[in-house]
Amino acid sequence: MIVRIAVHCCCEPAKRLGWVEIPRELDHPGSINFIAMPRLEVDETGDRSIIHGIAIRTEIQELRIPLGSGFKTIRAVKSAHETIETWRRVKGFIEDQVRVDL
Repeated sequence: MIVRIAVHCCCEPAKRLGWVEIPRELDHPGSINFIAMPRLEVDETGDRSIIHGIAIRTEIQELRIPLGSGFKTIRAVKSAHETIETWRRVKGFIEDQVRVDL
C-alpha cells in the first residue's frame, strides 16, 4: 500500500514543499532515499546538456511546528537542503500549489 507524506523545508520546518508517495512499510522515522531523475536542458544557443540524476539522502522525522500559541507535531520528510526544482524531478512528488506555512 502507498501512503502520501509531506516534504518540509529543513531550514523552515513550517514550510511544506509538497508530498511524496512511499510504501507504507517505509512510513516511520529514519533514513530514506529518493532519486531526482535526470533531465535534458537546452541553453539559449541551442546546446543540449544532461542534468544527471541525483540521490537525495534524507530522513522521515517527527517535526515540531509552531501553531498559534503552541506546537503541532507532524511526521514529514526533510527536504535535505534540496531545492524545489530538484524535488520536482522525484517520481511521485506532488508540489503544493501555494506556499503552505503551518
